[in-house]
Amino acid sequence: MVMFVLYASRDLNPAYEATAMTLAFSTCALMFLYSLIFRYYEQMKFSDKKLFYIFFMLIVFAALALVSARLLSGEDDWICQNGAWVKHGQPSFPAPTVPCE
Repeated sequence: MVMFVLYASRDLNPAYEATAMTLAFSTCALMFLYSLIFRYYEQMKFSDKKLFYIFFMLIVFAALALVSARLLSGEDDWICQNGAWVKHGQPSFPAPTVPCE
């Protein structure tokens, strides 16, 4: 749902479109990864080895989430301050055309 909202709001900020596409492709990649993991999981018997793999996958997903949050954060963006759009960092797109309130 967030992807659709961001994609619909791409006129406000061009970065929303890139974020929406990243969310859409990430969802597809996670569904594919989910199917691979559970296909393997279904064939494995319950053992200490299985618990190790589950723990390892949790660590990998946590690391990926942290890296993604850092890379996709809005460091280079336009911020509304005192009724005007102010540059934050080095945005690669012009200031939004909607009024800043």
